[in-house]
Amino acid sequence: MNQLPTSFRGKSAFSLMAIVLFAWSVSCHTRAATEAPSAIPIYQDGLATGVLNWSWTTTNPSATEQVFEGNYSLYGEMNGWEGIYLRFDPAISLPAAGFLEFSIYSENSTDIAVQASPFIAGDDSQLIFSVTANQWQTESISLDDLGAQASLSGIWWQQYSQQPSGGVYLDNVRITGTGTESSEVFSTTESTSRFLSRATFGATANDINRLTGSSASDWFLDELRKPTSTYLDAVRAELQQPGAADPSGEPTFQGRTTPNFVFWQHAISAPDQLRQRMMYALSQILVISNAQSTLLFDRPTSVAAYQDILSRHALGNYRDLLEDVTYSTAMGEYLTYMQNRKGDDESNRMPDENYARELMQLFTIGLVELDSAGQPRMQNGEPIETYSNRDVSGLARVFTGMSFALAGFEPGFVPISSAALSSPMVFFPEHHENRDKQFLDITIPAGTDGEDSITMALDALMAHPNTPPFISRQLIQRFVSGHPSPGYIQRVASAFAQGRFTLPDNSVVGAGRRGDLAATIAAILFDDEAIAEPGANPQSGKLREPVLRFTHWARAYDAQTLTVRHVPALWYTCAADSLAQSPFRSPSVFNFYRPGYIAPGTETGAAGLTMPELQLVSASSVPGFANFMRRFVFADAMSNSNPDVASSFNPNYTDESALADSPDALVDRLNRVFAAGMLRPATRQRIADFINTVPLSNPQQPDYDGRRQRVMHAVLMVMTSPEYTVQF
Repeated sequence: MNQLPTSFRGKSAFSLMAIVLFAWSVSCHTRAATEAPSAIPIYQDGLATGVLNWSWTTTNPSATEQVFEGNYSLYGEMNGWEGIYLRFDPAISLPAAGFLEFSIYSENSTDIAVQASPFIAGDDSQLIFSVTANQWQTESISLDDLGAQASLSGIWWQQYSQQPSGGVYLDNVRITGTGTESSEVFSTTESTSRFLSRATFGATANDINRLTGSSASDWFLDELRKPTSTYLDAVRAELQQPGAADPSGEPTFQGRTTPNFVFWQHAISAPDQLRQRMMYALSQILVISNAQSTLLFDRPTSVAAYQDILSRHALGNYRDLLEDVTYSTAMGEYLTYMQNRKGDDESNRMPDENYARELMQLFTIGLVELDSAGQPRMQNGEPIETYSNRDVSGLARVFTGMSFALAGFEPGFVPISSAALSSPMVFFPEHHENRDKQFLDITIPAGTDGEDSITMALDALMAHPNTPPFISRQLIQRFVSGHPSPGYIQRVASAFAQGRFTLPDNSVVGAGRRGDLAATIAAILFDDEAIAEPGANPQSGKLREPVLRFTHWARAYDAQTLTVRHVPALWYTCAADSLAQSPFRSPSVFNFYRPGYIAPGTETGAAGLTMPELQLVSASSVPGFANFMRRFVFADAMSNSNPDVASSFNPNYTDESALADSPDALVDRLNRVFAAGMLRPATRQRIADFINTVPLSNPQQPDYDGRRQRVMHAVLMVMTSPEYTVQF
């Protein structure tokens, strides 16, 4: 039997765990920091060199009353014709595809005009946008829309209606632009690998080579056009396979696990990688679970229908997603509002409050009020709570009277058809609460039917100012950074709220409707903090969760054939000696890890950084992952006497085997594909040295394949290295 490389032998589980827990400090301290993508600062904690304050109003460039980021902001009064004018001496040479970006806070809701100089005659030279009172918002405006020429001598902001509007604060004012689009995102094999490791279930050598030097905007737009991979039909097909049902027709353990089978297949091989990656991220926010202890374990088609909801809306709109989730039988069962009866004063019966609470706490607004950058609003030194128990009780009335699309509200012992399990729930009016429903500052009038009540409730939660930063922060954590900066959160939240984002090639993503998820994921992947060189921000990065590490391997080596029913090791991967998590099998509605988790006893914890995936790390899970991957990397199943088992998930190491006699070249290739070039020289050398000790031939074993042995050892060592475990 193949063993772990000798570099891992003799290390305790605790020492292996320490390697992971301190990976941020090791990697950040051993790579030179590089500057983030080019940006021309205008104001950040003060006017930049060469920027003059020519405003025709009272201003304060060191205001502290309202600050978006840092210590100060630029304050200016805007009453009547007063305005803020920042003059550039000398004029600024503009980048191609440039943008004016700034954060703005107004004491009153109003319309603001922004204009560039030298000016172009006519209204086309200014842009009007609305600001909401008493909250920060970030604007990103194309310089082309402002009529800017090759150079810029100034920018001014003015209240548009010339009516008194009070004070305005500006912060983080800058000009951004990338010039040639591929200069940052797909400019090198390393940057391409890094981008694909976030936007897909794992970069492959073919994709890296094909896309390097091309347009990342084109790649993104192409992903939006790809047909949606579906789950329900695939699960139904799996349920027809031998062993999926017992003699009575009830699903066996194999049959009950079919939604997980299809997830693995789509994650590894589906063409619509961005959509499926977003679908997985959303499944960790809008959580259901078919763990063995749940009723959903017995209802695979209900789970598959829920997977289709997430897949269908993954690049659509969050408001539409919330509606389909609310009517889903899977969510109705999991959060116990299926067959939820209206209250009854005589018996003191109250509607079930589970979904109402989690809809607010986890799916939309969170527990405390947030500013637009996702930071808690404080009152008397304490965060302001977003809702009370009274709000939960009021909202719970909305979700009464819903059940399966069958003849009766409670089907009793009558078997529930697959069609009913996978169809949206319907309302039974006699069981729906007809009294008014009050929550937050919303009142749904008495007599409002169930469908309209849900529409009004979801509209109100989507309109809440917390929803964009609350959801945006969690999505950033799933793709790019465990501890995103306030500025990053705010920029993504702005795209979520405005429903649009401008790609590097000036293509606009999004329909302009609040909650557009295509615009949101574009803002996440193309943000300056996301495409910055590793080391530009020592607090950026995240732990690669085990599921994504496994799918990366399977995609990188074109694992064939993807018949999960023949691979029991993938049926349940929650154990610590496996992946310590399993898709759609979370132990609770809070997922496998919480977005606010700060790991005790770690350098990230000491720095106060949230790193959710570290909640999976333990003395068992670190070596458990290594042993789990060893079985797949070394293709143990190929020796199985069952040909179906022996042919499943076999890796193709042909290209790597050609490099086996050059360990340095082999490790360099693996470094690009898996770690995006982040292996430290010492790690790289240690792996290459070990590979050199693996013989290329063995006269005592005629069937010994030394080239393949070298590749398998190298792959396992790279995949268990700290530099790969941490995603930068």
